[in-house]
Amino acid sequence: MPITLEEALDELYGVAPEEFVLVRARLERALKASGDPEGAAQLRRRRRPHLAAWAANQLVRRDPDGIAQLFEVTAQVAAAQQAALEGGSAEDLRAVTRERQRVIDGLADTAVRLLSGVAPKPQQYRDNIVATLDAASLEPERGAELRVGRLTQPLLAPAGFGPLDAALVAGTAKRSARKPSSREIERARREVDKARRAAADAAAVVEEVDADVTSSQLQLETARAHVEDVRRALERAEAAALEAERQVATAEAAAETARRNAREAQARLEEAEARLAQLERG
Repeated sequence: MPITLEEALDELYGVAPEEFVLVRARLERALKASGDPEGAAQLRRRRRPHLAAWAANQLVRRDPDGIAQLFEVTAQVAAAQQAALEGGSAEDLRAVTRERQRVIDGLADTAVRLLSGVAPKPQQYRDNIVATLDAASLEPERGAELRVGRLTQPLLAPAGFGPLDAALVAGTAKRSARKPSSREIERARREVDKARRAAADAAAVVEEVDADVTSSQLQLETARAHVEDVRRALERAEAAALEAERQVATAEAAAETARRNAREAQARLEEAEARLAQLERG
């Protein structure tokens, strides 16, 4: 049956981490068979998601209403922030900011539960999940990836929520002594972009290592289960061999008894025939 790249991506990012490579290979073959070699090449370049990114992707599939609420409340914070900058109530901003954090925390709790049975220690990924949800809801490009559940890397928590000063969020905003120049702002943005790229590169290395660790742990658990199955099978085989030996010994003893009885019967027959022959000659 023909398959599109979008359908393949939806399926690929919905599977368990340990199934990713095998499913990717199967879907790549399906795309080639559907006459889409370019789509197959794009799919082949996709990498297995970091476990925190995988958990965030599954939220889109398991709790789409929660994800929609996250983007909605994020927009409300942005609106409240703008209103505060224009002289509006800082309390309104604090209230909606707390609500947004509540939504993020709830989604993160669900994501951690989704990692149960997937990661050895699901709770250790919670901070990455929170940062990913926070950043994705603020960054349009990353937000689009989260909305379709195709993140591959956890995201860094944003340095702040737009241009609003942290003091304003706390309700104690004060005017700056000097407005920064556009050149200073641009330089600061370049530094942030540079730091984000470096952090993303480092996160990619961590993701690869974590993926290898998870894969190795799953292989170890599978191997241990296989060893246990073999051990139980060996115990059953040994018990069956002992029972067979007992049955052989019993059968051999019965055979020896039968042979002895046969010899004794043959001897009695020969004696009886000899007596008969003597009487007939009589």
